[in-house]
Amino acid sequence: MKILFVEDDDNKITDVKKFLIELLPNVDITIKNSSTSGIRELREKTFDLIILDMSLPLYDLNYSDDDFETFAGMDILEEMGRIGINTNVIVITAFDVLGENDVNIQQLDLQMNEDFPEMYKGIIHYQKSSLEWTSELTKILSSNYKY
Repeated sequence: MKILFVEDDDNKITDVKKFLIELLPNVDITIKNSSTSGIRELREKTFDLIILDMSLPLYDLNYSDDDFETFAGMDILEEMGRIGINTNVIVITAFDVLGENDVNIQQLDLQMNEDFPEMYKGIIHYQKSSLEWTSELTKILSSNYKY
């Protein structure tokens, strides 16, 4: 299985990648650290699954607060739809509330289900101190893939 994982937090990358390697035989994980590099990778290669962070920098290196997008995951999903990529997407975020309007994870889940029903498969709240995210990820993967 080829997975694109768009994430900027090194700890989350390590934890999720380790879990996926243990769970999925022969997994091939490509990591990109910004929305721009994630979109570029989607245009150049084909993946079986995309795992997105919701909040990402626009660029890989030397970014400021002005270059950080709270809902970059939604932007990537919109771009995927625009360019005709219909690959399954799972969102994993460390935040349970995002943005100036305090959008919670349940609201995001409803919005993404409505806007991207074909490709969006679920949102997971990642917490370093808990392994609940691993159960949620396993559940989403097992309902969409045979492994």
